[in-house]
Amino acid sequence: MVGEVWLASGQSNMSMPLKGWLPVDPIKNSEEEIANANYPGIRMFKVANKYSSREKDSFEGE
Repeated sequence: MVGEVWLASGQSNMSMPLKGWLPVDPIKNSEEEIANANYPGIRMFKVANKYSSREKDSFEGE
């Protein structure tokens, strides 16, 4: 595969699900957008939220 790697961190809203935070904060048209999404080349890796005061060489995630 060829493409970009994006690293993102620091904002709590970056962990928001595509449908929003239901029931109080839904994303408009999210059900339709999710149903019609077809992006097989996009991969996502989410690192587990863990605190450390030291630099790490490895981490958990999926």
